[in-house]
This record gives sequence, C-alpha cells and structure tokens, in this order.
Amino acid sequence: MTLYRVFSAALVLGVVCACGGPTPQEVSLAREIAAMQPMRGAFDGTVVGFDAKDTRLDVGIDLNQWETIDDDADQAIKTEALDRWKKAWSKEHPGKHATLTVRLIDYHGREFFRESAKV
Repeated sequence: MTLYRVFSAALVLGVVCACGGPTPQEVSLAREIAAMQPMRGAFDGTVVGFDAKDTRLDVGIDLNQWETIDDDADQAIKTEALDRWKKAWSKEHPGKHATLTVRLIDYHGREFFRESAKV
C-alpha cells in the first residue's frame, strides 16, 4: 500500500509541475524584454526597466538621471528603444505587420515621450 501512495504522490506532483509552466505568449514576451535589457547598462542608470503589452513598449526612465544627460544621449535612448523594439517584436512575430509604439515614462507612469513606427 505504501508503494501505491508513493507512486500516486509522484504522479500528482508530475501533473501539477507540468501544468504550471509559462504560456508561449509569456515566453515570447520574456524574450522581447530580454532583447531590450542591454539598454539598462548602456545609459548609466537612466533606463530602469521595460514593460511590454501587445505592440506597445513602456521604457521606465529615472528622471533624476534624465536631467543630467545631454541632447545626444536623450536622442540615442529614444532611437535605440524604438530600433530594439522593432527588431525584438519582428523576431517574435515573423511575417506579421503592426504599428509599434514606444513610450518613455517616469516612475509614476506618466508619459513624457511617445514614438511609433510600422513593421
């Protein structure tokens, strides 16, 4: 009887573990966000995070750091964010077309820049 309980418990544990994995959409989204991560180190703490939903990417910006960067770095962040997002989204959605939007937001979620592009 003990052997039966051990096998039953193992079977239940296996079923529960198999059902708890991420969905294909979650995996795809994680890869898209991972493609954006190099920006965090490249801009000395100005870029602090990313949030993607469908065709929109929010780039979290530390406004204290944003105030200290020059116009060239400002434009570089905006350009690189849109370029990286277009590449990452296109790679995860081959053959699909959409209008992608990148927003720069502060830590309160207030938008202060938006740009869109078709892919």
